[in-house]
Amino acid sequence: MELHEEIVRRDVPLAVDRETAWPALADPARLEEWFARDVDVDIEPGAEGTVTDHDGAVRDVVVEEVVPERRVALRWRTGDEPETIVELTLEDDGAGACRLVVVEVSAALVRAVSTRLVAAGGAHGPALVAA
Repeated sequence: MELHEEIVRRDVPLAVDRETAWPALADPARLEEWFARDVDVDIEPGAEGTVTDHDGAVRDVVVEEVVPERRVALRWRTGDEPETIVELTLEDDGAGACRLVVVEVSAALVRAVSTRLVAAGGAHGPALVAA
């Protein structure tokens, strides 16, 4: 399998700045408006809960990282499927608005690449892998 088949990346332009867009990532009720049918987890590092997709699939989720007005990283899995990491990142577009970058990648791939990059003195994470 090719590396690009292991990674899903979507860029969504938003007509608002990061400060205005942030609640749509940080508030579970707002995430339910666009991201999933049901979000039962606090958006804070280490929080555990569930996210129910629009198709009814229930994912066990752990919030890995939260950078206010910038990024939320989640680790999740459905049943016995492999665990993945999802990053929701708000990036400025240079014109006063922002875009939402969603990256989903296999947790095993992130661990493998991160181990090698850290050993070589570099950074790590799914956004780096997807770049």
